[in-house]
Amino acid sequence: MPGPGYFLVICIALYPFLTGSGKQVAGSHTGAVLAIAGERSKPAPGKELIRDARFRQGFSLSPLTPEEVMAAGSFDKASKGYYYFEKKDQKPVWEFCQWASKYSLEGARPRKNADNSVEYRNAAKRIMHHPDGTLHIGVTTSKEYTKPREAGGAFTGFLIQQDFPDLPDIGSMQHLYFSAALKVVKCERKMTDREYDPAIHTAQTPMYFILKNRNPWSKDYNYAIWLGIQSFDYRYPKMNPKEEIGFDNDTHMYMYNIPQTAVWGAKTTFHDHQWHRTRVDLLPSVLQAIASMRAKGTFLHSDLSDLVVAGMNFGWECPGTFDVALEIQGLSLKVVNKND
Repeated sequence: MPGPGYFLVICIALYPFLTGSGKQVAGSHTGAVLAIAGERSKPAPGKELIRDARFRQGFSLSPLTPEEVMAAGSFDKASKGYYYFEKKDQKPVWEFCQWASKYSLEGARPRKNADNSVEYRNAAKRIMHHPDGTLHIGVTTSKEYTKPREAGGAFTGFLIQQDFPDLPDIGSMQHLYFSAALKVVKCERKMTDREYDPAIHTAQTPMYFILKNRNPWSKDYNYAIWLGIQSFDYRYPKMNPKEEIGFDNDTHMYMYNIPQTAVWGAKTTFHDHQWHRTRVDLLPSVLQAIASMRAKGTFLHSDLSDLVVAGMNFGWECPGTFDVALEIQGLSLKVVNKND
């Protein structure tokens, strides 16, 4: 099976879909995400898949291109070092990818602020960890772009990612509980009306979980679906009530975006720069994603027991010139198995 960091490198090839130039189909969502019953303040049951969800261990840093990772053979071999927040006694499980940037964070020194937050920053990037586990991710793309990006050009991506070492299969799951709180702190467009083209320019905060066939005896072995939880997109202040299915010609793989209203609610907008929280059971959407793939003639040889949740990524993608910042806290993905 591919090594750590593999799926995020593949995700780079999927950027055309994320910015509107890939093929996508929208339709009604028949497998709506189910909210967890009871008080939202109570922790969800189950086994946690996300390691270091409070980001205490810091992160390892990527080079500036995914090609360097592929040439090295793994993220670890291409890493530009470890950058700690609180705990310095073990290797970070989070990997920070700084794609298509002119300003590498390599060599940045930690700065402790008056509120006990710890940050690493340079002219174009800022990563800050608060004592309560909140992570701040900021990107100043007005420093990255000398002119508005043209269609097909590389664009800045600043994302965290991790692979899951424990791979529970979909067939054994009773629930897959996802929780998070997210706030877009800043999004300033640095292009004039004449320069701005919404077909190719935006700033957005996608999150993807990878569903992969791990059965070496299956005809679908190593096929993957990227299960998307979309939140902020500069172009769209309202939540999308429909599913989105995209196909990437480079990797021959599908992406499935869950209807935003099913995760965040119809009245939510991240354009208000306030905290928005969710706690939902993603398993119905996982099953819907698989059904949608099969309806398109793929994953026909994948049993639910063949498919695992293999990892995740999240952060900023800025194919337009925007100065942006977000904060995330309370990140969780818990599995409840049928036998539990």
